[in-house]
Amino acid sequence: MGKIRRKFDVSFKTQDCQRIEAGLQTVAEICHENQLQRQMVEGWLSRYVSGKMAPRVTDRQRELERENEKLKAKVGELTMTIDLLKKVELWKKQQTSVGSSIITSRNLAQFQKPADMLSYPRPATTTNPRGTK
Repeated sequence: MGKIRRKFDVSFKTQDCQRIEAGLQTVAEICHENQLQRQMVEGWLSRYVSGKMAPRVTDRQRELERENEKLKAKVGELTMTIDLLKKVELWKKQQTSVGSSIITSRNLAQFQKPADMLSYPRPATTTNPRGTK
């Protein structure tokens, strides 16, 4: 039968290291109190002093972070779509209101467009059946 391996949380390790740094307890006292090997606690202390003691990122956390990024991208995409639809709706309202509105001094510029000569009917021409002028 194999040894039972105990796992300690980063907060537990940090507390022990802070007590050692503050001089409240020695490494030997921490080891005796928690039934730990001196080398393990000294390893924790060296990582704590160097600033490398951080919680490990688990596979589940990585998966959640990826999912979070995808959801943020989707929210951004949907927000842009909603903004576009609002602009289209506003434009459509303006178009329908312009076509049925009364011309006033405020909206006169909307109706002052250059006349397109091709859209007017051409005058009828008559031809002389004899071909003389």
